[in-house]
Amino acid sequence: MKEKKGFQRLLKGLPQTSGMKSGQMVLGPGEDVGEHNTGEREEMLIVLEGEATVRSGSRGRITAASFSIVYVPAHTAHNVFNLGKSRLRYIYVVSPV
Repeated sequence: MKEKKGFQRLLKGLPQTSGMKSGQMVLGPGEDVGEHNTGEREEMLIVLEGEATVRSGSRGRITAASFSIVYVPAHTAHNVFNLGKSRLRYIYVVSPV
């Protein structure tokens, strides 16, 4: 996987873990990560700074402020947006189901 600007990998999966992966993302105002589907993995987003807007399948639009957690079930298309005026910084954790 080509690493994007604003991305820092924290856990890569094997051999560090049994399959869990995580990273930190930083998005400027107006940026998003791009719609994706984690397939056989569930995902947790931990907002550290700013406000995240998550569009997630049938769950619709979820807004999460600093120190909030958003859960994304497996097999769910989703995207994370920074619709605010300051940077968004969050950690994602994905794990096989």
